[in-house]
Amino acid sequence: MMARTRGVSSSLLDESIVIACLIGLNLMTGFLIYESINEHFSSVYLVPETLETYPVGSTTSFVFGIRSYEKEQVQYCADIYAGPDHLGRKMFTLLPGETREVKQMIDLSTVSSIRPLLVSVRVGVPEKDYEVHYWIRNRTLTA
Repeated sequence: MMARTRGVSSSLLDESIVIACLIGLNLMTGFLIYESINEHFSSVYLVPETLETYPVGSTTSFVFGIRSYEKEQVQYCADIYAGPDHLGRKMFTLLPGETREVKQMIDLSTVSSIRPLLVSVRVGVPEKDYEVHYWIRNRTLTA
């Protein structure tokens, strides 16, 4: 008689574990679907062919780009720095899926820092901040 009761309890326990696993699996699947639907971000990048890490002369330039993977139209604010010096701000709006590439000139004679010089683009959107950068090096340091 005891063996039969033990069997019933064991069967009930097995069923409870299976039901709990199925509920957990359903909750996890729902959460992943919800997150993938609400996922949004932007991509900020430098165009490698435009970077001069050893510029000749007192001016140089580079191109940075932003691609919107947001769910709606977003206002972007891009601040450009050479070392601690703020070189300017670019403001623009992108729709989902749009890309904007911007050419930025740098007058190295007005920059207060010495080389190597960190050039960075900091982009702010309402919920996140992004940054990309590269280094301008001094030719005499590599000789």
